[in-house]
Amino acid sequence: MLERSRTVEPAPSVNGSGVTWAYLSTLGLTIANPSTIISFAALVATLGIGTGAGFLAPALLVIGVFAGSATWWSVLAGLGAGMRARFTPRVVRAISTFSGLAMGGLGMLAIYSAIS
Repeated sequence: MLERSRTVEPAPSVNGSGVTWAYLSTLGLTIANPSTIISFAALVATLGIGTGAGFLAPALLVIGVFAGSATWWSVLAGLGAGMRARFTPRVVRAISTFSGLAMGGLGMLAIYSAIS
C-alpha cells in the first residue's frame, strides 16, 4: 500500500493590509446585504428618524448598532480563535461535512416546498 504524505500549509500571515482588507470586504458585504438595507429602512421608518430637526437620534442609532455589532463579532471571533486550537483536522472535516449536508438538505426542502 502506498502511504500518502501530508503536506502542511503554512498559516497565512496576518499583516495590516490583510486585516484591513478583511474588515473592509466584510463591511462591504454586510452593507450590500438586502436584508440589512430593508431592516435599516424599516427601523428608520418606524422610529421616524429624519423627520425631526436634530441629529442626536440618528447618531445614537448608528453608534448603538455599531457598538452592538462590534461586540457581537468580537465575541464570535474570540470564541472561534479559542476553539480553533482544540479541534483536530478530522473534527473540522466532520463539522464541514455535516454543515454541507445540512445546507444541501435544507436547500432541497426549500425547493420542494416552493414547488408543491
